[in-house]
Formats: sequence, structure tokens, C-alpha cells
Amino acid sequence: MAKAMLIDTDLCLGCNACTVECKRNNNVLVGQGIAWTRIEEHEVGTYPNVVKYFIKDACKHCTEASCLNVCPTGAISKPDGTHVVINQDWCIGCGYCAMACPFDIPHFGEPKGSVQKCMFCYVGGLVDGQTACAAACPFDAITFGERGELVAQGHQRVAQLRQKGKADANLYGEHELGGLSVLYVLADRPSVCGLLEHPRVSTRNVLGGWLSGILTAGVVAALPFWLLFKRKERMAAREISEGGE
Repeated sequence: MAKAMLIDTDLCLGCNACTVECKRNNNVLVGQGIAWTRIEEHEVGTYPNVVKYFIKDACKHCTEASCLNVCPTGAISKPDGTHVVINQDWCIGCGYCAMACPFDIPHFGEPKGSVQKCMFCYVGGLVDGQTACAAACPFDAITFGERGELVAQGHQRVAQLRQKGKADANLYGEHELGGLSVLYVLADRPSVCGLLEHPRVSTRNVLGGWLSGILTAGVVAALPFWLLFKRKERMAAREISEGGE
């Protein structure tokens, strides 16, 4: 069965222990960690009734992965059939994956020019049988395990939150983009917590569209110069013709 993570945002206090351990385990350089994992803060309401949500934002390892679909070199793959990994030796830094990702996750990092993101500890290796971030969380906000079990656990937590009066509590990632390997227990709507309500997958046709757009833009930009060149040709030909009369 596929491994996954369940992130209970109602338990997260934004301590950043997960981001620190992620960087250490994956040898991420200082200042390069945004691509791997980060804590984002989202405030809802007006003073004095303000609620703050801390969201651990990283690659969701989508079943229908846009980044994999548009990669022109095959640098992005799923070695274990589930988790999305970037082969840094094959990455040419074209940035198509960054443009295609609906969650804006891939970022340029080191080595210079390559794109990086969370590898689900496929490269750095698990820590005590868990992803580095799950092992580091002091509040049990991140749980690592079999996806089916985590989905059931997530629904239980959502039911508990609704009983506490949080009517918009929901489990995010069970079905989005064919199912995510990073699931979220949200106490409010996805959009309130900084997540897309209805994320869409990009296909290889998008890559063709971008290339076509770039080509079209190049043609449009070059057209005035071509017309000017042709005009100068006609003027020169006319001067020669008039000079010979």
C-alpha cells in the first residue's frame, strides 16, 4: 500500500521543527529551503475575533502530477509508483514544472539552475521509519503511514472538529488530482487555508501550448522588423530604378 502523510492543521502551532529537520535530512543549503517545505500563516476574521491557521506547504505528490506531465527531459518520475521525484542530473532548469504545478511548489535552487522540491525523503531517507518532518513534529500534527488508514483517521478528526462547532472542517487531498499523498485535516474551507478549492491538472498539451505561445510571440515581435527590412529593400530598388532612367 502507498505511504502518505496526514497533516492535522488544527494541531500545528507553526514551530517550524518540520522545516528544520527537512533541511538537515536532505542537506538543503541555507536559503534554499522554500522548495522543500515551509510553514505558511493564514489569518481569518477581524479583531478581536481572529483565527490563525498554520499550513505546512510542500509537494503534495499528486497522483495526477502536472509537473511530471510537462517535464520535457523525463527528469521527473515516480520511482516507487507514487511519490514524485526530480532527478537533478537530468533537470535542465526549464521551469515548466514550476509553471504547471497548481500549488506553486517547485522552485529553483542548488545545484544552480535546477528545480527542487520535497522528495518524500526518497533521497535523504526516512528517519526512524518516518519522513523527516513527521519524525520531528512535537505536536503529532504530522502522521506518516498507509494512505488508506490515514484517510480513515482524517475523516475521524474532521468529525471531531465538526462536533466542536467547526462546520466547514474537511479532509483535503483524498480525491483532489486523483488523490494526494499529503492529506490535510482542515478546520475551515481550503481557500481560507491557502489551498485551491478545485486544483486542475496540466497535461503535455500545456507544454505544446507554451512553446506555441513563445513561437507566436517571437513571430509577432519579429514582424515589424521584417516589414521594415522589406520596405528598405523596395526603397533601394526604386532608387536604383530611378537612377538608371
